[in-house]
Parts: sequence; C-alpha cells; structure tokens
Amino acid sequence: RTFAISMVDEGRLHRNANTQAIRQDTVMWVRDHSAETTSSTHGRDQDGRTEQRAQRQEAQSFNHCLKAMRGLGFELDGSVDYRRSTNHQVPTDLQLACFDGHQAGYMAHRDNPSDPSSSVWELGLVGYLQSQPYRRRTVTAILYLNNENWSSERSGGALRVYLGAHEDDYVGHSAEQVLEIQPQGGTLVLFDSKVILHEVLSAAERRLALTLWICGDPAAPAAPAAPAAPAAPG
Repeated sequence: RTFAISMVDEGRLHRNANTQAIRQDTVMWVRDHSAETTSSTHGRDQDGRTEQRAQRQEAQSFNHCLKAMRGLGFELDGSVDYRRSTNHQVPTDLQLACFDGHQAGYMAHRDNPSDPSSSVWELGLVGYLQSQPYRRRTVTAILYLNNENWSSERSGGALRVYLGAHEDDYVGHSAEQVLEIQPQGGTLVLFDSKVILHEVLSAAERRLALTLWICGDPAAPAAPAAPAAPAAPG
C-alpha cells in the first residue's frame, strides 16, 4: 500500500481515456519491475540508507502482490473448480487505480461488454480493433490496497455488484440481488468479466486498487445427460 501511495503522490497515475462523467479515477499500468528501486546508497548518511531500505521493502511487498495476482490464472486452471472459462492467460501488466477521495466513482459497467463472437464485419474495423483488449477478458480480479479498517458507511467507495442483471441492463434494475463489498485492504474479489455488472460508489477517501483481467476461452457447454436405460421386462 505504501509503495502504491508513493506512485500516486509522484504523479505517475493519469486520467483514464473514458470521460470523467463515467469514471473519475487515475490509473497506471504496472508490472513486476515497476517497483524496483535502483538509486545508489553511495554518499548517503545513515538516515538516507534507512529510508532507502524501507523503500526497497515497500517495493518488494508491492511486487509480491503483483506476482500473487498473476498466479491466479494457474489457480483457476488447476486448483479451483471453476468451469465458466478455460485456458486462462495472465497479461504482464496490471492496472493500479486511485480514486482521489473527492466523491470520485465509476458508473455501472461490465469489464467485457463485447460479444467475443462478433466479427469485424459486425463491428467495423475500428470498433473491432478497439475492442480487442477487452474481448477475451473472462475473470476480473481486484485486490484492494486501502486501510484494513475501511468503512464504506464512513468513506463510501463500496464495490456494488448487480447479481443476475440481464445482459441488456446497464444500470442494474433487473438484478436479482445487489451486494456492496467494502474495499478493505487485503480483500481480493474475483468475478466473471462478461456477466457481472458492477460500479464503484463515490469515495470520500483516497481509494486504491490493483486490477488484473484474466483472459481465457469460453467453457464448452455441458454434454447432455444420457437417456435412462429402459427398464428390464418384469
């Protein structure tokens, strides 16, 4: 968390390409070596060396989070009985996002709103190329980097999830159930990128999250049950 805050304070995050009316966070793409510290200790006094050691430890902790999240694809394929998608692939980069606390939020949306079967003829060349980064997203994984005692009642910023919302519902009116997940530090949330409609409620405190979009192939439909054998004549 401390290393992520330092990157925010250094101005390394930038406004997302989407309009500010849709989302009000700043983001940057990070990978393992984003957290390396390379400054020399030569000529530093004791306080300077102590500070650098602390920064190195913070960077190592941040890298540990990145590597742990990138291992989720393997977990989905091997250790977890997850059957909505297969052949999971993990990108090199994760997204670090910060809502600055001035009532910033993100309107309801799905992380993979496109139909993976849509062709270039249906979308047009520009639309097809623009949708490529999103089209194979199957699982969204979010790790929150806030205080462990975050209270959405006090600070807002909950992740609101609309379970069972119809695929043509973009605001959540048809949801069968609505959940609000507090973004407490260390909380890991995974959901179907194509199906789950979700939004970030406005936050009154700085809100940090690491997001990984795991790609994969749609799971094959379940084979129909074999017909029951006829009863033997009595």
